[in-house]
Amino acid sequence: MKNIPYGNANFQSIRDKNQLYIDRTQFIRTIEKMDIDRGLFIRPRRFGKSLWLNVMTHYYDIKQKDHFANLFGDLDIGKDPTPQHNQYIVINWNFSRMSSRGTVDQIETNMNNTLNNMLEEHLSYYSDLLHGVKFNQEAINTFSSFLAAARKSGIKTYLLIDEYDNFANEVMMSESNVYYQLVQKDGPLKTLYKGIKEFLERGL
Repeated sequence: MKNIPYGNANFQSIRDKNQLYIDRTQFIRTIEKMDIDRGLFIRPRRFGKSLWLNVMTHYYDIKQKDHFANLFGDLDIGKDPTPQHNQYIVINWNFSRMSSRGTVDQIETNMNNTLNNMLEEHLSYYSDLLHGVKFNQEAINTFSSFLAAARKSGIKTYLLIDEYDNFANEVMMSESNVYYQLVQKDGPLKTLYKGIKEFLERGL
């Protein structure tokens, strides 16, 4: 009997430890057939969203190509993979790492620092592929430099955002005035999503 990986959202860890994994990988094929530039996965809490994004990370990550057979070989998508598998530089942001405490300025500073830290982690991981990335206090500018480096490498970028509404919801529940300042026209959260949207329209 296989162990249930309760609370474990790391796909590679689950597979390496031979823990129970309910195969839903056929939906990767479904998502690709939808041919959309952006998607929103809405499920209740504790329903496997983080694990699903981690599955997608390993499926599309170009640096996971050598591990594809071990991770996906006996799964549905591994038996009939799509041409897009292991073809991307994958950026995986987890917004639950952002702090919802403080003033708007403090939250904005924390948001930029957190995003820059995550981009730095990704740059370290893809250091053999990406060169010339310039870090800026405004994380959206760092993101722009990261994408420019990816374009020079000739590899497309896949952006996955986990807990995209996490810290905004926490702010809304505790400080409604601060929340409105975050999401108003020139608010930091609105500006961030606007920047991401612009990059999507150019094509990641």
